[in-house]
Amino acid sequence: MNTNQTTIAHGTLGVDTDTYFLITPQQMLLIDAAFNIENALIGQHVSVIGKKGVPSNAPGITKLLADRIIGHKSIAIRAFDIF
Repeated sequence: MNTNQTTIAHGTLGVDTDTYFLITPQQMLLIDAAFNIENALIGQHVSVIGKKGVPSNAPGITKLLADRIIGHKSIAIRAFDIF
């Protein structure tokens, strides 16, 4: 698996007892982030940019190692302000 390739995915952000996940039309992606994910984003449509890989805190489990997570509502507000 090439961990250097940047991945952009979008879908609904969810969480269970110990992991975050992104439900897309094609699949469910597990997400790992080195930062705190805002609770307000749970259940919202978001975009995630990062790289697929195996985090040190979950050996053997491939996840999307998130660099950024942003809600589509926030993107829409910024786009409206620009135009």
